[in-house]
Amino acid sequence: MIGNLWLVHHRIFELVAAYDAALARLNFLWLAAITVLPFSTNVVASSDTGVSSVYALYIGNMVVASGTGVLLRLYLSRHPVL
Repeated sequence: MIGNLWLVHHRIFELVAAYDAALARLNFLWLAAITVLPFSTNVVASSDTGVSSVYALYIGNMVVASGTGVLLRLYLSRHPVL
């Protein structure tokens, strides 16, 4: 999953010629979500089954990572100068 997210990141940014503060913030949020993914995966793997907060952590992490990727694409499509 992490490798797939990194490949998507590479595909998005290989055509980016410039950036602004908003794009940098979105990118940092996406990279942070990807970086935290092994932690949330480990928490799920080492917890007792049936603990909903543990699953919420992992699902929330994936929602932030996926959602930020979508926001990056939308932002870049609305700012073609970048």
